[in-house]
Amino acid sequence: MSFSKREAGDVWSILFVTGIVTACLFAGVSVLMRMRFPDKSRPEWMLAGLIVLGVFAIWYSLVYVRGWEGAALGMLGFNVIFGAIAGYLIDKAIRRYRKR
Repeated sequence: MSFSKREAGDVWSILFVTGIVTACLFAGVSVLMRMRFPDKSRPEWMLAGLIVLGVFAIWYSLVYVRGWEGAALGMLGFNVIFGAIAGYLIDKAIRRYRKR
């Protein structure tokens, strides 16, 4: 079985889309929760939870899975971490824009 450049591009596009979807979901849920519960700090807890989940995925991929499958799982964990951070920053930007 050969591995062509097209298949490699498909993998990277999936990982890229995963990061974008994570950021959008985090930002959307954060905005909705801020609208329903303005006094709570749940987005910060969601950010912390997603970062812990991403770090766990990276650790699990390094220790137990290994190989190319572990690399893909580690990249997904990496995308969850940076997607959550991007979503948090988007949420902060939306909140700042709405206050004006």
